[in-house]
Amino acid sequence: RFCANIVDKPSLIIEIYSHTSNQRDNIEKLAEYKTTSSLQFYVTVSSESRLIDVHKRVLSSNKWSTISYTTISYTAMEDEIPILDIKLKMADIYAFVSLA
Repeated sequence: RFCANIVDKPSLIIEIYSHTSNQRDNIEKLAEYKTTSSLQFYVTVSSESRLIDVHKRVLSSNKWSTISYTTISYTAMEDEIPILDIKLKMADIYAFVSLA
């Protein structure tokens, strides 16, 4: 039952994108995912630069907000990116990634 909820009622989706899938992931899929009532976070991670977009449903209004994390705007690679009750570090996310 728990596994079925992961597939049928996700609260978090994380996708890695490249320049060829950026438009689809950050525009088309985002619009589609916004209709999934269980979804709280949709996170896109660039495979070409240190860029993470966190799309978050604001539960009180059912609207979405987006925060972009980059090494420029988010200078400390050890700073945490809050997602659900997890705090991810950009350094950990990109630890084994060779950027193009």
